Amino acid sequence: TDYAALPDPDDVRPEMAMNYEPPVTPAERMITSIWAEALQIDRVGLRDTFLELGGDSLVAMRIVAELRQRTACVL
Repeated sequence: TDYAALPDPDDVRPEMAMNYEPPVTPAERMITSIWAEALQIDRVGLRDTFLELGGDSLVAMRIVAELRQRTACVL
């Protein structure tokens, strides 16, 4: 595969079946911002699906690690 020929990934939330529903509470904003950072997209909504956003097991591990760090709790 010629990876150099592939287009650069963008950081825009992909089109999804569910309309974007913004986070409301501080906890929701923290979690969605962690998801957005890990998935390298501009925003994550409350009803968005991790796999539809491009998530995989490695991204999930990064999210869990970041949640642990920010909340200082054991998940």
